[in-house]
Amino acid sequence: MKEELTEQVRNKNKTEMRRIIREYRDKMSREEVAKRSHRIYRRLFALPEFIHAHTVLIYMSFRNEIETGKIIGRSIQIGKTIM
Repeated sequence: MKEELTEQVRNKNKTEMRRIIREYRDKMSREEVAKRSHRIYRRLFALPEFIHAHTVLIYMSFRNEIETGKIIGRSIQIGKTIM
């Protein structure tokens, strides 16, 4: 899937790239979003840059985007400032 998406957005303008990626994201099942969200959560909290950061800028998830609620909640629990 990743290679297919990469090929679709190659040499496209920014607007077209966003449209293609949004369509790809919207087609993912809730299970796939949850699986990818968990993988990102684990990777993020293992990053030295994240571990040492005092302030974290993160968006609230919308539609079928990565689920950021757990990331925000855990970040607050461990004393990070969220922006």
